[in-house]
Amino acid sequence: MLEECAVAVCVRVRPLSSREEALADDTQIYWKTGINAIYQVDGSKSFSFDRVFHSNETTKNVYEEIAVPIIDSAIQGYNGTIFAYGQTASGKTYTMMGSEDYLGVIPRAIHDIFKIKKFPDREFLLRVSYMEIYNETITDLLCNTQKMKPLVIWLDFSRNVYVSDLTEEVVYTPEMALKWITKGEKNRHYGITKMNQRSSRSHTIFRMILESREKGEPSNCEGSVKVSHLNFIDLAGSERAAQTGAEGVRLKEGCNINRSLFILGQVIKKLSDGQVGGFINYRDGKLTRILQNSLGGNAKTHIICTITPVYFDETLSTLQFASTAKYMKNTPYVNEVSSDEALLKRYRKEIMDLKKQLEEVSLETRAQAMEKDQLTQLLEEKDLLQKVQIEKIQNLTRMLVTSSSLTSQQELKAKIKRVTWCPGKIDKMKESSYVNFNMPMNITIKRHKSSVTSVGEIDESVCSEADVFSNTLDTLTEIVWNPATKLLCQENLESELNSLRANYDNLVLDNEKLRRENEEMEIKLRKNDLDEFEALERKAEKDQEMQLIHEISNVKNLVKHAEVYNQDLENELSSKVDLLREKEEWIKEVQNYIDSQKSESMKMDLSYSSENTTDLKQMKQTLVDAETVALDSKRESAFLRSENLELKEKMKELASICRQMENDNQLCKSQLDAKEKMKVDLMKELQSSFNEITKLTSLLDGKVPKDLLCNLELERKITDLQKKTK
Repeated sequence: MLEECAVAVCVRVRPLSSREEALADDTQIYWKTGINAIYQVDGSKSFSFDRVFHSNETTKNVYEEIAVPIIDSAIQGYNGTIFAYGQTASGKTYTMMGSEDYLGVIPRAIHDIFKIKKFPDREFLLRVSYMEIYNETITDLLCNTQKMKPLVIWLDFSRNVYVSDLTEEVVYTPEMALKWITKGEKNRHYGITKMNQRSSRSHTIFRMILESREKGEPSNCEGSVKVSHLNFIDLAGSERAAQTGAEGVRLKEGCNINRSLFILGQVIKKLSDGQVGGFINYRDGKLTRILQNSLGGNAKTHIICTITPVYFDETLSTLQFASTAKYMKNTPYVNEVSSDEALLKRYRKEIMDLKKQLEEVSLETRAQAMEKDQLTQLLEEKDLLQKVQIEKIQNLTRMLVTSSSLTSQQELKAKIKRVTWCPGKIDKMKESSYVNFNMPMNITIKRHKSSVTSVGEIDESVCSEADVFSNTLDTLTEIVWNPATKLLCQENLESELNSLRANYDNLVLDNEKLRRENEEMEIKLRKNDLDEFEALERKAEKDQEMQLIHEISNVKNLVKHAEVYNQDLENELSSKVDLLREKEEWIKEVQNYIDSQKSESMKMDLSYSSENTTDLKQMKQTLVDAETVALDSKRESAFLRSENLELKEKMKELASICRQMENDNQLCKSQLDAKEKMKVDLMKELQSSFNEITKLTSLLDGKVPKDLLCNLELERKITDLQKKTK
């Protein structure tokens, strides 16, 4: 069971201004202050409140006693509202905003709201918004003047009131919040009147939205989030045109201000009567509609009423308003949100999704980098193997060329046969044959040249010296065994050549295998790129479709809510019409009663006038009262007629909005169909580009398709036939 909490009401007395002090003799003080009470100077009337701040008390005292409890409750998750009420030039804006030397309630609250740092076990998210109600039109003070437009009040899915398209800025330092306030103050409407050089011409609402949740693991997004709204409202003051000297635009502004304050007083009066389940006319004014949760809702509300002791009627009206608001009760409770409506929860989930996407992208990039590294290593190994194969082939070709010179060896055999008939050579050849048979191949190859030169010398001169002849005999003994060594060398070379050929074949096979693996890896990479592109395209299309479906559902819900709102307006209009009829009937009855009283008074005999003077006075008084009641009823009937016209205009606006929503729905459907057509076209283009890529890759790899060759042959035949015909 939720406990009811009364609204706290305090009164602050403004000290005399310099203008009022200058007129000391002509200035009359009608009110005096006591201990939490306000008295009339003659003692005829008195009002008691929760707290009365005297003229010598500062704004700091007001803030510490009135605003600090509301701020502490907002940190705990309760909604809170503080607003200043009073006549014009009574110190409302000074109390809420202050000056450069003396800070007001709002700047002090901004500095103190950041004591959330004292709660290390919770994390917070703070947003601010600033709006004004000028001539019953809501505008956003935080946006640029070029983008300002009238804002509309809507209901969300939970039937909570909100202002659409209102700018909400996330802040994390007091300086940022104060910077937004200064920007809003520049856009606010002020004016000059006879009673105030800087008079507020609009109601302003500065709202701080505080979201908090318990700290836990960063990946844990579950759990409830506490969401509290802290409202600081600076109301424009009620005024009389005779006192302010308002004309033209100022007069229109004053009429709208008085009207909205009159509706606020009506709402508070109905809430203070204690009637459960009665109709409360929140919809009659933009101010009461926005403050619906603060007036009889779930917020803790404190009201600061500012008065001036030198004005009697205006101060009396303010005190009567304050004494009525004392009996208003709210039902505050901690606001916890378990769905994704809380911005803090959405931010946390978005952070987790981004981290997951980053991890996936990093894993993909690592895998691609590893594949690229492997490919580069394989290509390097392939290049090295190709270089080694080329070097071995070159070496083999060189060796085959130097070892296959058979013609020179045949010439050497012929020369050796001619020289063997010399005496004593066979014995020397026998003696040196064992040694030369086991000599290495390179030595025998070198001796070929020496043998050729020695044989040439023998042919030229037979009568050479003995040492020269002996040298020739030694070389000849070597040459006798050269054919055998040559056969052995050929066999060794053939075996080595066969082994090298086998190695070459293996290397060719390895090269072909590596080339195929490279092609497969390239195809795999292309397929992976295409698959990734298709997956991203599908994901984007799904996201767009889901977004469009979500927008369509939102539009449908808005249409439903608009229909419900239209029905409520129709019901309210019918009730207003019934009330208007009742008032008109009552006015007729009062007029009939007045006419009957007048006729009876004229028929009365003058002889009985002396005896019935008291009765005549009473009847005259009742007649005057009846006339005043008739005038009040006429005013109320005129007001109800104007409200009826406004409701009809609202119904027309809602009907136009519904039509626009239906048009938007049709437009969204057409966009969705266009997206699907674009998807089909993109798939066709992707398939054609993939086929072209496969053809190009086959051409680059040397695989010319048969169709291309056939086409080329046909083109050649056509050109030949054309030449022949010419």
